[in-house]
Amino acid sequence: MLRWKTICWASFTTACMQRTPEKLLGLASAYAERQIFHHFANGHYPDAGIFIFSDKCLRKNPINDSQLDKYCKDKISALQEMANPTFRDAIKSHLSSIDASISKMLKIDIKATDIVTKFFDAYGTKHIHASAMLLMAQALGEISTKQIIFTQAIELAHFGSSIHSKIMDTSTEASWLHMFLGDNGMILGGDYMISNASIQCCRINSLPLIQLLCLIIQNISKGSILSLKGETVSQALINYCALCFYKTASIMANGCQGIAYLGNSDMKRSYDYGKHLGMALGVVGDIKDYLNGKIRYNSFPVLFAAGAHTNISELIENKQENLVKELVADANGVGWAKKLAIHHIEAAIETAKLFEDPKDLVSLTASIANSL
Repeated sequence: MLRWKTICWASFTTACMQRTPEKLLGLASAYAERQIFHHFANGHYPDAGIFIFSDKCLRKNPINDSQLDKYCKDKISALQEMANPTFRDAIKSHLSSIDASISKMLKIDIKATDIVTKFFDAYGTKHIHASAMLLMAQALGEISTKQIIFTQAIELAHFGSSIHSKIMDTSTEASWLHMFLGDNGMILGGDYMISNASIQCCRINSLPLIQLLCLIIQNISKGSILSLKGETVSQALINYCALCFYKTASIMANGCQGIAYLGNSDMKRSYDYGKHLGMALGVVGDIKDYLNGKIRYNSFPVLFAAGAHTNISELIENKQENLVKELVADANGVGWAKKLAIHHIEAAIETAKLFEDPKDLVSLTASIANSL
């Protein structure tokens, strides 16, 4: 946990030294900066509750199967009513400038630029991270230039990791990337975007934020190599939640934390908001993939169903997808996954309401329910 007493003392010392030699003033500021650096260096990791809740969803939840669909339908309807479709109006110009900046970075080769730019324009979660960062800044006060630069770094890192995630993807969406770039091109393309994220972050001239971006990249990599083995389905589900956090939620959680740092605001609260928003996006992504025909054992709809049908893993290995779909439908795996997404959306909204001006941030969060 951040040593707030130390930070406050360092800040107080800095404030009291306005008439002291500039060298001493710099030392006090550097001390406060170093304490925050150590906070980021240690890394923020989700509390056990974010994983254990998924286990409760499996079989220990008071809502039974017959009530689940109505529960989800009512909750989704309530969330949709909370989502004002104009929530991005205040940040449209910032989003456009971020798009223009990223497109400029892509202009290294005409052929590659056209292909990757098309993917950037088409990929499903475009702007969700940038919107969350900017609306977080707005909710905390005013959007600063440094927050915009850091937002761009987060969007670049997310875009780069999205390209990497498509390397093993055989869907139509990614097929033309494979066709024109190949695996090596996609690896290098993703690396290029992440390296640009690092360059953008360096423009802020803040060692803690550079460390924070390194932590985000480390978490994405960790999520890619994390072992999902578990002796029970419940343990496999909890392990998959950890993977989802590292690959999907960490960038949102730590990105929001960085925005709060630049805004001199509560970093823990901002981190918690991003953590739940990121987990919700991960669950929603799994639901959409499953409904679009991507049958994977390591996905929330299938893992929830595996609690009732333990042979699902074997059926997937044997390519018996139609039978898997029947078992997932029988156990209402999609319904339980929706409930988990709703939990994280609601948790993010409750946290967002604690900020100074949360209206648009709440609308963004509630709008995720439109994908359920």
